[in-house]
Amino acid sequence: FQCAHAQLAVCWRTATTQLSFNLRCSDRLLSLRFRLLTKSDDTPSATANGHGFWKAQPRIGQDSEFQAKLNFHLSATIRELNSTLPAWHKWERIKLVAAKTVRAHSRRQAFSVARAESLLQRKWAKIESNLMNNLSLHPCLPPQLHIQYHVETLSLKAGIRWREQRELSAGYLKRTASARLTKTTIPPRFHPTFDRVCVFKDEMLDAAFVFYDNLLAPNPIGLNAKDSLLEAIPQSYVLFADDSSLLTDSISFDGIMEAFSRCPKQSSPGLDDLPYSIVQLIVLHPLCKNIVVQMYNDALKLGIFPPFWLSTSVCLLPKKGDLFDLRNWRPISLINSDAKVFTRILNSRFLMVTDQMINPYQTGFVRGRFIADSRLSMKLLIEHARTSNSPAIALLLDQEKAYYQVHPLYRQLVLEKFGFPSA
Repeated sequence: FQCAHAQLAVCWRTATTQLSFNLRCSDRLLSLRFRLLTKSDDTPSATANGHGFWKAQPRIGQDSEFQAKLNFHLSATIRELNSTLPAWHKWERIKLVAAKTVRAHSRRQAFSVARAESLLQRKWAKIESNLMNNLSLHPCLPPQLHIQYHVETLSLKAGIRWREQRELSAGYLKRTASARLTKTTIPPRFHPTFDRVCVFKDEMLDAAFVFYDNLLAPNPIGLNAKDSLLEAIPQSYVLFADDSSLLTDSISFDGIMEAFSRCPKQSSPGLDDLPYSIVQLIVLHPLCKNIVVQMYNDALKLGIFPPFWLSTSVCLLPKKGDLFDLRNWRPISLINSDAKVFTRILNSRFLMVTDQMINPYQTGFVRGRFIADSRLSMKLLIEHARTSNSPAIALLLDQEKAYYQVHPLYRQLVLEKFGFPSA
């Protein structure tokens, strides 16, 4: 077919295109959407890409119009809630309304953006016309013609959290986002049971399930060894009663907001699709404060968790090596933002009472310690051994998936031995 000064020829059978434009008509915008026949339509060897999980745009929380809509819908929903419902049930209902509000506002915002694009095209045509008629404008106008559009959105897709010079190159960000998407596209996998490569979606999911079910299964424990290890824990390392009660003190609203203040602005949400910025708006609603505080304290003191806290979305990130092998993929669990805030509160309390328990040589993943200190200490030891002609050797031991393969019963007994309280 033909449209304006553009011609598009599509061969639907061979999935080839021929596209030509009349360059004299540079002020026209032609938008085409079509789906070409791809290899994955006929053969299973190509990986099919679905829509994936919908995720709310974090920057939408800064929109004053959205904030007003959200407050209105939350107020109406909370007033209609049955007062006898548990706090977690009320909270999940509130988040569901918030997610619907975000989707509706995003659709309307997309329509507004389309109208803005039309306006930008008209302005672009006017600027180009002035540029052709007045050559003296060449030094100052061409930089303005480079429309750097959707830069923040592209940086979010590209996964770039720090831009040294606040780079605004839309092309660079788009290429980075495309490269990131390519890395997260999982190719056919090797099934550990069937001993062959899987190409169909169901087989690939089963291969991942079998692999990680075997990898993360806890090792059995010996009862005699358990007792001897627990008895070897010095009494001086056991928590004092005051420290133990500190861990289970009621969570205040100020404590929740302090945990939110330490959350990153850009972070992938869990299955509820709500990032930190929007969840924080919900928490700040006057009618939500008591519900949120009650929900967190029920989780802390009674062990009553919202159902969505018990589910997670696992994302596989590629490592080095053959990507057909699942051992070369790193699983990352994406939990809900409100659940991550709860874990931050617990983590901050643990750090207050466990500093004397953790070996000083454990420098990684501990606040106030620098992991590179261990590397520097090892370098000094190597230099000392070399200059003193020491016959000593260094042996590195690394337990595979150490946290997951420790039996949960043994982990619970160790925490109890150290004096950590239960919910």
